[in-house]
Amino acid sequence: MPFTDVVHRYLPSVAATKAEATRPMPGDALLPSPMLTITHAITIAASPAKVWPWLAQMGSHRAGWYSFDRIDNGGWRSSREVLPELQDLEPGSVQPALPGETDAFIVARIDAPHDLVVTVPGTAGPIVTWEHLVEPIDADHSRLIVRGRIAREWKRMPRGAERPGTKLALIERIYRVLGRMPETWMIRLAMLGHRWMEARHMRGIKRRAEASA
Repeated sequence: MPFTDVVHRYLPSVAATKAEATRPMPGDALLPSPMLTITHAITIAASPAKVWPWLAQMGSHRAGWYSFDRIDNGGWRSSREVLPELQDLEPGSVQPALPGETDAFIVARIDAPHDLVVTVPGTAGPIVTWEHLVEPIDADHSRLIVRGRIAREWKRMPRGAERPGTKLALIERIYRVLGRMPETWMIRLAMLGHRWMEARHMRGIKRRAEASA
């Protein structure tokens, strides 16, 4: 069984349909020839307008990532409230991937309340694009489709994950372990870890948006 099928079978809560996984999305053009594309999706019992505030305020030491806070939010608890002071976004705004980050994730495209694309910049364009697309199903339901696209340059990032003079965050230490592995295993384990984290992230958005709706 292909590795991606194993992941979908055992972590089904955010499995995208085949149509969702293969459809074009607005952020694809920012990284047209990725090494890897991963698409997840979830249905939310709330309108896009109710989902959007939770996307706008994302970021480490902002509202968090609604995932495993010990890993990606410096141990701070992700917000369970909409924070009005964090709702203003524009291209170039930063939603920090980790505490203290200033260059990832950078807002590259914003079309409120439907589409948010953030990137990790590289020397020749984005190394990573991460898109959250919210589409209405009916007046009270939305489909959140989340797509990550990764350039080949990303393979060097885990091997060089360090910030001199700064204690590495848990996720950075995990990246360094990945960076010492053979490429095939590095990619497979990174995919599995991404699915695990992103599933909780998307379910966290779902719970919060449905409660506020």
